Amino acid sequence: MTITYPSIIPDLESGIYHRHEAVSKHGLDDFRRAPAYYDWKRKNPRETTSPALLFGSLYHTAMLEPELLSKLYATVPVDAPKKPTRVQREAKKPSLETIEAIQYWDHFTDANEGKIIVDQDDISKCANMREAMLKNAACRNALEQHRLHTEASLFWQDPATSVKCRARPDIIRGDGLIVDPKTCQDASEEAFQRSAYNYGYYRQAAMYLDGWEAVSGEKPKAFIFLAQEVEPPFLCRAYVASPAMIEYGRAQLREDLERYAICESSGIWPGLGDVPSELNLPKWAMPTSAQ
Repeated sequence: MTITYPSIIPDLESGIYHRHEAVSKHGLDDFRRAPAYYDWKRKNPRETTSPALLFGSLYHTAMLEPELLSKLYATVPVDAPKKPTRVQREAKKPSLETIEAIQYWDHFTDANEGKIIVDQDDISKCANMREAMLKNAACRNALEQHRLHTEASLFWQDPATSVKCRARPDIIRGDGLIVDPKTCQDASEEAFQRSAYNYGYYRQAAMYLDGWEAVSGEKPKAFIFLAQEVEPPFLCRAYVASPAMIEYGRAQLREDLERYAICESSGIWPGLGDVPSELNLPKWAMPTSAQ
């Protein structure tokens, strides 16, 4: 598929988006670890279907487009037999129970071809999380008011380096706000500050804001995180990224894109370094006298 720059594609299939050559925030996270790591991952793409990623996808659908749940997902009935393992399927003399389970799952899979199979517990959990989110006035308004685009794909070129970039904001609102629901263990301010730092959410906010301005020509007003805990009672809170946070993220993005442009033009993607470095313990683990 040919992408023009800048452009916004509202309904681009997620697989096409993730396979595109333009660099994303997640790609730049890999690049920050080591350019060689990023280069290897993009040349050796692998489908990842971990339980955490599967639940994350389910959660975002439940939050953003709950009407699509039945179209995209198939729920395993609570009384369904346990899914047979490969060893059980290949057994020369499977038990009657195993035969019945194989027949059940073959029929269930065929009947739900193209859908993602999820447990009833996860569906119920996401429904309860959405209910909790909607009970919070600030989160409900951020999630439901003035919505312009849901998971639209943005493509643009960084004006300083000409590096091709992409982003896929969860919600772009008509009033200039970009909204991103985030699951977490602790949605309190102090704990979510740590999450924002550890996972680079501040760089994501800066990149999404810059990307929307590049493709729309309009300066967005703010970036809002909807932090929600993954355990009952699913506490949640809306946080607006501060100007200081955005500028710090933007400064790091500038460094990343400049280094990325050098690697891209030279074709050299360095690893962690060729010179030995002195290793010490973290400061928090060292006695005061040794620091």
